Amino acid sequence: MRQKFRYVAAKFTFNIQKTFIFSQEVLFLLIKDLLYQNFGEIGVAKLDTFILIEYLPANNICIFRVPLYVSKEVIYSLITCGSIDSLKCNISIFFISGGLRTLKKRIIKFVGDDKNNY
Repeated sequence: MRQKFRYVAAKFTFNIQKTFIFSQEVLFLLIKDLLYQNFGEIGVAKLDTFILIEYLPANNICIFRVPLYVSKEVIYSLITCGSIDSLKCNISIFFISGGLRTLKKRIIKFVGDDKNNY
């Protein structure tokens, strides 16, 4: 049986105007630490495949893929996050989808038709 995934779009809002560059490693370590705080070692052990699909720096939106069986824990951990590297940060989940194409269409509709941002 093949593994199913969820694609999650999250917007990161900082209290100051700072450009925060996300990479695969930075976001993975952030989510791993949050899972450890909220769910312990069992939560971290579930997160075996995590991929940052795309980062939109103009809007601070990250699109990433998580396995279906750990998606609820990851989303809960992101929502309860209050700071990243001692910067106050509010993380809001825009959309969750089973397909990447559908998620991208929703983001384009939400952000607007400005193709330069995407």
